[in-house]
Amino acid sequence: MRVRTLLGTRLTVASGIVLAVVTAAAVQGIGSWLPIEANLRHVEDPRSAPIVELRRKGEDGVLDVHIVIKPKFRNTGFKGGRLERVDLVPVGLTPYPDSVRTIHIDRTEITALSTSELRCEFLVTLDPRRTSSFGDKLSFTAYFYDSSGKQVHWERIAVERVLMRR
Repeated sequence: MRVRTLLGTRLTVASGIVLAVVTAAAVQGIGSWLPIEANLRHVEDPRSAPIVELRRKGEDGVLDVHIVIKPKFRNTGFKGGRLERVDLVPVGLTPYPDSVRTIHIDRTEITALSTSELRCEFLVTLDPRRTSSFGDKLSFTAYFYDSSGKQVHWERIAVERVLMRR
């Protein structure tokens, strides 16, 4: 009887250890596949080309280029998340453009396991008299950051010089 009790206790301990190891492995696997915190992922959409609108400012020919992008993001986490900051950085345009400002960022919360299109607007001030030494396009890179400060996406944006000659 004492042997039976001892054997039963060892089986209980062994099955408890096996259950703990299997549970830890399952939680680790599910945690990396489906995180609890907000986890924004960019969703490719070939139809979401940037919208570029030009406005002349004054008699000196300075242009305001209004750029609108609408990227789609999916939150693969269980907590809601949002886009906190978007930086538009010129690529190879020294000393051009005169200024780049962020006008609007859609900070709508993306709920758990859902997809949302977010609108981001920028205003770039250009002086066309200084563009003669540059190529056919003015290129920018947009860097997207979530509310935790983590970079979640980047994309290139090009403005054709043909549009600026009007």
